[in-house]
Amino acid sequence: MSYLKIKVQTNAKQSGVVNFIGGVLKVRVRAVPVDGKANLELVDLLGKILKLDSSEIRLVRGSRSRDKLVELKGISDEEIGQRISIDAS
Repeated sequence: MSYLKIKVQTNAKQSGVVNFIGGVLKVRVRAVPVDGKANLELVDLLGKILKLDSSEIRLVRGSRSRDKLVELKGISDEEIGQRISIDAS
């Protein structure tokens, strides 16, 4: 089980990873932050990038904030870094 700090920009033109610096993943999502839509899109995006099922991704902190902490099951910190760097390139 691993944890990932994320900074989210909502209402973006395009969803995707911006950068991964200092252990914080910065992402953009197209959804607006209303009724949890941006959080759902974030989980979907993380699932695609990290090759995880949405049931393996849990929002631990920050459901109403741009700064979030996500719990990831079945993936190591090293694998997270590798999969994010592959997706960002």
